[in-house]
This record gives sequence, structure tokens and C-alpha cells, in this order.
Amino acid sequence: MSNEMMKDRVQQALDTELAGVRTTLRERNRMYENAIGGTKVKRKLTAGLVLALVLVMIMAAAVAAVLLTRQEIVEQVAAPMAMENDKDIGVEGSYTPEQLAQLIQTLNENGFTMEENNALMQALQNGRGYWEEETMMEICRQAFGGNFYTWTLEQQDWYQHLMVDIGWYESYESCLPGEENMEYEEAEAYAFTALKKQYGENLQPENRELYTLSRQFYHDIDNDGKATWNFTLDPKDIDHGMYNVRFEDQHPDETVFCQANIPDWTQPYTGEKLLNSFQSVYSWFYGQWPQAAWQRMHEMMQQAELNPEGYAYADCRGYQMTAYPEPAKEDLSREDAIQKAKEALNKDRAALDSAVLTEYNGDRAWLIGLVIYQPMDGAEDEEAGRYVITVESTSGNIRSVRKSTADDSASIQFVPEAAYEKAHEGMLRASDYIRLAAETVREKYPEIDPLDEKEYEARDWGGMNTHQINFITKNIQHGNASATVSKDGKVSEVTADTVPLTGDTLMQRFRAAYGYFGQWDQSTWVQLRNEMEAFEPEGIEGKLLKLGRYPEESSVSIDHEKAQELAIQASGKRTGEINTCVLIGADPHPVWKLRVIADDPADQVIELDAETGEVVAVDVFKTDYTPSYVLYSLEKNWRKLELETDGPVQMAKKAVTYQYGDLWLDFPELDFENPEEYEILQDGLTVRFIGRWKGMKSYLTELDENGYVVRCEETEAESAAERPERPESGAEYTDDAYGLMLPPYDAPAPREDGKPWLYGMDFAPETYWRKLDEAMERCGVNAFNLETKERAWLAEYGSCEFWPLEMKICAYMLSTTENDLAMQGERFAYPLFPDPANKSEEEIVILATAAMHAEVDPQMGAEWADSLKVSSTLWNDGFLMDKDRYAGVPCWQVEFSLFEEEYQVWNSKYYMIINEDGEILFSELTLNGNG
Repeated sequence: MSNEMMKDRVQQALDTELAGVRTTLRERNRMYENAIGGTKVKRKLTAGLVLALVLVMIMAAAVAAVLLTRQEIVEQVAAPMAMENDKDIGVEGSYTPEQLAQLIQTLNENGFTMEENNALMQALQNGRGYWEEETMMEICRQAFGGNFYTWTLEQQDWYQHLMVDIGWYESYESCLPGEENMEYEEAEAYAFTALKKQYGENLQPENRELYTLSRQFYHDIDNDGKATWNFTLDPKDIDHGMYNVRFEDQHPDETVFCQANIPDWTQPYTGEKLLNSFQSVYSWFYGQWPQAAWQRMHEMMQQAELNPEGYAYADCRGYQMTAYPEPAKEDLSREDAIQKAKEALNKDRAALDSAVLTEYNGDRAWLIGLVIYQPMDGAEDEEAGRYVITVESTSGNIRSVRKSTADDSASIQFVPEAAYEKAHEGMLRASDYIRLAAETVREKYPEIDPLDEKEYEARDWGGMNTHQINFITKNIQHGNASATVSKDGKVSEVTADTVPLTGDTLMQRFRAAYGYFGQWDQSTWVQLRNEMEAFEPEGIEGKLLKLGRYPEESSVSIDHEKAQELAIQASGKRTGEINTCVLIGADPHPVWKLRVIADDPADQVIELDAETGEVVAVDVFKTDYTPSYVLYSLEKNWRKLELETDGPVQMAKKAVTYQYGDLWLDFPELDFENPEEYEILQDGLTVRFIGRWKGMKSYLTELDENGYVVRCEETEAESAAERPERPESGAEYTDDAYGLMLPPYDAPAPREDGKPWLYGMDFAPETYWRKLDEAMERCGVNAFNLETKERAWLAEYGSCEFWPLEMKICAYMLSTTENDLAMQGERFAYPLFPDPANKSEEEIVILATAAMHAEVDPQMGAEWADSLKVSSTLWNDGFLMDKDRYAGVPCWQVEFSLFEEEYQVWNSKYYMIINEDGEILFSELTLNGNG
């Protein structure tokens, strides 16, 4: 048994057995130190206490022999239980409610309890299971404190090992330095010294009351696998900044890099910025904030600028009006207030969500938030939802019990009812947005009634500053309708799908009515095929649907659940999930067609015999490469029809991409579409792609008459020796040290005045160069001091994504030395300064945030989308896109990012190009690095 484990067990035993012995905390700590061979007792204990200590040590030895640590509970109970869940079909993902109850009982039996509002406890109280890995991670967080990177390197390494042992991680990556590396203490000391040197000796990186320390040792795959240290200091209050330092283990002085995000609350700030800052420090979930955080936020909100058009204007007003005092002697305790609230609600499944003491106009009251979650099976539950119980702070009387509705914002749980109503005076509610949208849709499309509940379901996918109202069709004879409503009641972007139903629009209508086809049950496919009988589609998708036969699930021996188990087994993966599962008629038996998503660059599409379970076919599916119809049509059908429709060349391109391309990429690096890269020769069903430059691969593909690939191989063209060298201008793009994208170039001589060498050229108007000149002067930057200035900006603002717009533009222009795109006159490749007549950056952020929510909320949920924060904004007049569509149109590129606390990285991103009316011209959501 390790020393740490023994210490943990002895501490548990002492805490348990000394419960009935009158000792002070100091005496207990001294006993503990003696028990583990630590500090010597420096003064005599009383005879009674000595006898008690002897008895305790005897009991402690016995108790320590049977009690498990949390770490052992994860190893010996939680992990085996998960493996038992997943032994047949890969990772199931969740413990059942019974398994979760067993785990929590085991924790209790070993002396570990969790707060009632802990996610595991809330799930248990509501009869729900919980995700396996998140359950184990939560137990570890309780044991080790904080998130993964706040744990010791030994604890991180243990967890990595465990995840590999149970098959969740593909490979083990050591978190521990070797003999040739710095010891941890040395690396930490070096990191702290570097931070103090950069940000001043007054910085206290070792102070754990001010900062949470995250640490990481890893081999950087992006830097030739060099051993690297990374340390981050996250503030524990709103006044301190975030600091980060990283360096290579072998060459720290040459590679050390520091950055910080230091708040300055002496400068004007908005209520929204203040809320975001408090969330980043304390939690994205307000219910986890301590009372002191509410006090400070209320005080600082008095100085905040409140914008009536801001997305959280009403909430900020409520927080301004509401004080959050510490409980006084005459006040009910937090625990008693919670108990009173539960008794008042009188619902067994209600779990604690938040509890805060408030004061408004001298009236003090506890606001207790309770939540009842929807059942795991998705069944409708009228009781489910969030409740706010107002408990008078001294008498304990129940003043009100409110259930949150779609009209309510998050502040309903933290602002007294009277203040909440006053803060929302004159503001539109969710029902108002829906009514206004419906009225405008009816005006434009009088043939439809979006408020007819038999025809449509209204959904408010509200953004931060506008509400996107979607009317979801329940009738395939018409499609969805929608409208955007601003906070002042103005309606825009009114649309409705009233195109006549055809064989080529039928699938689109079904998706509008029933959602993504991966979520359909077999009866929906049966209905779709029956509806298709009346049509003669012209497109390949409709033709394949009509070619297909979709029998009832009851007609086969293997149901969809068993088919999913068999598909994961056939994939050869322990970890995987099923994205689509469709039963298709075939000879001699129907087949199940399933898409298995695993940790691979492309998914597997598997056809299984629905009677025997035999694997009939395995294909590849990669988003952006593969059409979706391969997921619900037989391979023999789509290959034949695709060959007839698209021809051999297109099929050959995909075949080569699948076999030789890098499928981790969003777009193929084999650029067959570019005639400057490849010559394409077709001879019947044989296609050759001949690389035009020396050293390039060439490819040969041969298809049969049914569209199947007979041969696909790399080959050398006969003229390979005569191919020329690739011109230098074709060099690939590279990133510089600060994350700025630098195009290829033949560097010209620098200008003596320190301005960009392309300064003044006529691809941009004269006003642009004048603004750039003024911005460079304000930023104090030129070509000769750029590196010094960039380092200062990195230190002050963090990553270049978060620099002020002027600084980003100056850095970009000074480091960009290639103007081919601009000289062609087709695209303007450089960021612009907004014209004063255009909307400000702040206004665009509000529009972009609302538009982002309208798109992301339906996919990921509003709570997840709320955690995305604006990380980059740039303005352009015809931004890097199709000139015919965007030329002369003021556009902004806006990027939202999600900071993954567990991994201390900016991970998921949402990117858009948006015009000044808030219309999205282009958007892309990237989850965990995957598009």
C-alpha cells in the first residue's frame, strides 16, 4: 500500500473514531502527524487523552484494513462496473440508476458523502443514471480536488493508465517526467520565476488562496515530441488575472513563453462583461457560486454600463437591485431554508439546484432553486422543470412557489420576485416573440397558419439579442416557417417552405417534421417509402429512396438493439456509437444498415443480414466526402446510380481520396479539381490522375459496370521524368510563432519608413491606408518593433485572437508580405477597419451572438451555447469569399470559442460570416477539434 493511501485511510479512521472524543482540531492534527510518522508531539498530553489515542490507533488499524479510498472505489467498483456494461457492445456510456445508487452507497459506506446539489446526487434523486466516465471523473475530483490538470502528475498518470486499461483510451500517454527530465519541483519553481520576471515580483503564483494551479507534463506532438511543461494559474476571485507559462524541458530559457489575461476594473465595463467574468472565475452555473461572489457581483454591477439592447440587460438590472448579504443570527440557516423549501414543494424527486440569501428594499428572503429532471426515457413529465421557492429569512414562512417557464431568464432563481418583475418591465416575453413572428408569417404567407397546433409546433430558439422563432411542421404537405424578432419587436428574415411536395422534396419535408434521419425509428422509414410511391423523383437521393424497400422491424429476427451490438462488434472497436440504424429490404434477407462512429478519421458503414447477423458489406463514411444517401440505401444501389449520374471520374476521385488521402482533414489534400495540379485521363471505366509536378504521386482507378472499385493504386505516369519542378509560389502556408497565418511569398525589400511594403497600393481605398497609418501610430508599432510589441500584447491580452481589433489589423498587415489575391482584384485578403457609418464591433457581437444561438441551440442546447464566448472579430468589405455574392457587402467574421476547463484549452468553436443585418452568410461548428 502506498504512503498516500495509508495516510488517507488513517485520516479517515481517526476522523471516524475521534467523533466521540473531546479533542480540538489542533490535537487531532497532531495525532494524525504522529500516526503517520510525522511531526513529534512537543508537549505532554493528558493521561486520558493518551489512553484515548491508544484505543483510537488500535481501532484505526482495523478500520484502515477495510475502508476503501475513493481512488480504490474507482478502480475496484466503478471501472469494473463500466467494463461489465460495455463488454458486449463497446462503451454504453451511462450507468443505470441502480448502478449509480450502488456506487453512491459504496462511497457512503466508506465515509464519503456528496453534497445534495452534486450532479450525481441530482441524477440519483431523479431516478436517472449518469455517464460512466463523468461519474468516475467526479469521484476523482472529490478525491483529488479540482479538475484533471490540478491533480498531481502521479494522479493524472494513474487516471490515464486506468482509461487505457478499461479500453476507453486507445493509447497511454505518460504524464510523468523521466530521469532525463526536470523533477516536478524544479519545473514548478522555474515556471514561477519566469512569471514573476515577466509580470513583477508582486505576483504570488505559490498562493493557493489566490490561484488554482494546473500543471501538465507532455510530449508535444506538434513540436517533434519534445518534452514540455505547462503551468496555468486560474484566479479564485474577480480581481486577479489568469497566467500561463510553458517551456521545453531540455531548453527552458530558449523556449519559455508567458501569457496573461489581467482584468482592469478601473476602466468602463458592461454588465454582460461582468457576468461573463464572474462565470469564468466561479462557474458557468450560477447555482454553484458562493454567497460572497453574489455580494461582490452586486457591488460591481452598480458601476457597470447597462445597455437596453444587451442580451442580459434585464438580468443585470435585477442584480443591481438585489443585495446578497451573509446570513445574520436572526436569519434561517441555509440548510433550514432548503428544508423548508423542499417541504413546501413536496415532490420527492426535487433536487437542490441553488440557494442564495437576497435583500430587496430592506426585505430579506432565501431563494431556493429546486429541479426535477425529465425521465431518462424522454417521456413527458409535467412535474419536470425548475422551481423557485421564496422563504422569508427570519420566520421561515413560504412566500411563493414558482415554476420557471420559457418566458423566464436564469435570474429568476437569484432575484426576488418583486425585483425580477421590475427588471423585466416593458420587455417582451417568449409568448410575445412567438405571436409577433406568427403574425408576420401569416401576412407574408396567408395560406398557412403557424399557430395552428395541429400543423406546427412553435419553438423559440432565442439568442442573446434576438429571438429566432421556428414553426416546425407536423404535416409533410408543407415545410417549416421561421422569423427573427428583435428585442424591440421588429420582425425580419421571414421564411416559409411552401414549395409543392415532390419526390425530390419529400426527404427534406420528413426531416423538417421528424428531425435528423439518424433519430428515426423504422416506422418513419416505412411511412417515407409509402409516401414516395406517388412520385417520380429526378434526383439521386429521391431515386434511391424509391429503389429502396423498408420493411417493418417486426418482420426480421434481429431487432435494432441487437443489430447495434453486432455492428460495434463488427467494427472491431470497444468504444463507439451508432449514428444511424435503418432496415432495408434485400435478398435473400433484409439488412440493417448502421453507421458506427469511433475514434477514427472516417466512420464505418456496415450492412448486416437481419436474419443471420452476418456482415454483408463495410464501407466508409466521412462528412464532407460522403453523401448521406449511403446511410439509407444499399451499396449496390447507390454505386450503380452514382456511376450513371456522376460518371467514373467523380467516383474515382472519391476512391483515391478514401484510400490515399488524409481523412482527418476537413477538405481533401488531393486536389483533383485543380487542373494545375492533376491531368485527368479517362478510358471507359478506367481513370488516371497524373500529377503535373516532379515528385507528385499519380493514381490509377478502375471501376466495374456496377460502380464498384476493381483497382485503385499509386502509379507513375510515363512522362514522370519530364515533369517540371513545382514553382516556388505554390509553397504551403505556415504559421508563425504567434499563431498568425502567413501566406507564401517572395519577400521584397523592407521599406525604410517601417510601413507595410504593400502600403498605399490601390487594391484598397486611400482611406484604408490612412486609417492603418493612424492605427499604427496609436499602437506604437512598425515593421522594426513588431516582435517586441506582439510579445507585450500577448502578455497583456493573451492569445492574438483576443487582441483589440486595431492591434490585430496592424500585426496582420505588418507580418503579411504576399498580395497575389489582392493584385488579382478578385478577393480582398486583408482585414479592414469598419467605416463609422457601419455598426460597431460591440453591436455586431450582439447580432452575431443571437445568430449563433439560433443555429447552435437546436443542435447543442442553449446552456451549452451560452458557454461559447466571442474570441475573434474582423471586419471586411467582401471577405475572402465569392466576389459576386459578397463584393461591396460589409461583412464581419466572428468566432466563438469554448474553453475546456478540464483540458485547459480553447476547444470547440463556432465560426460565422455575418452581415450588418445579422444575416449569417457562412457558418461552421467545430466540436472538440472535429467539424
